[in-house]
Amino acid sequence: MRQKLRSLVVLTLLVSLVCYTSVRASSNPDQDAEARAKVKYALIELGTGPDARVKIKLRDKTELKGYISDLDDDHFTLVQDKTGASIEIAYEQVQKVKGKHHFNGDRLLAIVIVAGLLAVIGGQVIAHDGDF
Repeated sequence: MRQKLRSLVVLTLLVSLVCYTSVRASSNPDQDAEARAKVKYALIELGTGPDARVKIKLRDKTELKGYISDLDDDHFTLVQDKTGASIEIAYEQVQKVKGKHHFNGDRLLAIVIVAGLLAVIGGQVIAHDGDF
């Protein structure tokens, strides 16, 4: 009887080792939420539209290039460069975001301020005929 029980235990262990699949446990939920928030913030900073060019690397190592057409609470929509297809991507799927927006609000404000200052200085020079 003991021999049969030992054989059954050994057989069960062997079957469980052969059928074993590795499952990566989810990392800390706080870290997941923080990573999701960083991705979302980066995309909000870049903005939407054809001027907001991005390169997205997903957790499954897929790389996508295009622009963000829509931002939502739990996902965003990427319009791919090559195909023009729209893809909805959850923030949790994103590993890395690279991108630039040609005219974001801060840059546009800086350009307007510099242009205004140059206009004022130029007006003063013209009004005084160069006498300072």
